[in-house]
Amino acid sequence: MLWFKRGFTTCQLTLKCPPSSAEPKFIVAPVPKITAFTEQVTELKCAVEGFPTPKVEWRRQGNKELPFGRHYIRNNNLLLRNPIKEDEDIYMCHASTPAGSVMGGTEVTVITYGKYCALHPASWPRNSSSNPKKMRFKATFTLHQHKLYVYKVQQGQF
Repeated sequence: MLWFKRGFTTCQLTLKCPPSSAEPKFIVAPVPKITAFTEQVTELKCAVEGFPTPKVEWRRQGNKELPFGRHYIRNNNLLLRNPIKEDEDIYMCHASTPAGSVMGGTEVTVITYGKYCALHPASWPRNSSSNPKKMRFKATFTLHQHKLYVYKVQQGQF
């Protein structure tokens, strides 16, 4: 209230204050699916903003433990070192502030490589039905970081 000589007068005062907390939002949301390769490092990204700075935690679906001794977190991103088949799962990024939380997940598929060997033509079977010059192979492979990885080979008539 303000006091004037002839009486009282009222006024309204509005204060705008910055929020004490804001819900986190993804800047870079986790991708839905990713392929991890053995003997590699796979990075799962999770960039968030909010106020105060959101707390970021990574979990596996069903609250399973992260790969023991083969994972680390850098800049809120989860890095899986030398993933194995047992690491296949959905990994969840959970970010929270006092105002709320946001969660996103990435399904990780792991491709493992077996030991490779070279088949020299001298080792191919030599009979009337299989001439080395006419043998055919079907191979399943992937290209990763400029390297060709063959992980399944079948011999037959294709």
